[in-house]
Amino acid sequence: MGDRLYTSYWQGGFVILDISDLSNPKHISGLDWSPPFPCPTHSAVPVPFEINGRKILVVADEDVFHLFPGPPAFIWIVDITVEERPVPFATFQIDALDGAPQPKATGCHQPIEKISGTEIPAAWFAHGMRIIDIALPRAPREVAYFVPDPAPGAERPASNDVFGRPRADLPGRPRARISHPGAGLGRRAVGENKPCHSPLISLWSCRQRSASLNEHESF
Repeated sequence: MGDRLYTSYWQGGFVILDISDLSNPKHISGLDWSPPFPCPTHSAVPVPFEINGRKILVVADEDVFHLFPGPPAFIWIVDITVEERPVPFATFQIDALDGAPQPKATGCHQPIEKISGTEIPAAWFAHGMRIIDIALPRAPREVAYFVPDPAPGAERPASNDVFGRPRADLPGRPRARISHPGAGLGRRAVGENKPCHSPLISLWSCRQRSASLNEHESF
């Protein structure tokens, strides 16, 4: 964003780089919490507007390649107002996971890669797509979710990437599409009037799309 690059460093956490001179990137700061947490860092996505006067970075660990037994991957909310000293001050994990060790690919995979509002779609591997509201960054909360059927022969869903595109009627709530590789086309017919589990029924109803992957898009 601008002349800053926010990038994950896998089992080295994340870093913030000054790329005003692309031939000579300069390290500004970073954080590495692995260990004590077991999962590598997948994404570091800046919020392109301030929330309550603070600059926020949404950081996601990916629930794969655990260094040792520990809690499933989750999302961190990091204050980068002073970019030389990033401070994690909140986290989000779904209610179904209490921190006990789980099989790989149970917890977080990644959030959407371009944030346009405070409601952030995220892929949560075996727990589908979650919509996380960070309007109060110190207390992120889930406002919607969709969990697909497992692929044929699989015991659990494997929700992977989540994408979004802007919508004119609700600029802060992009249409969010999540892919479920190998889930099989037509395995679950979800009509436009069949909502995700959420009080935001009119905002986050789901339907299945025809594509090379089994995808669901929120409207």
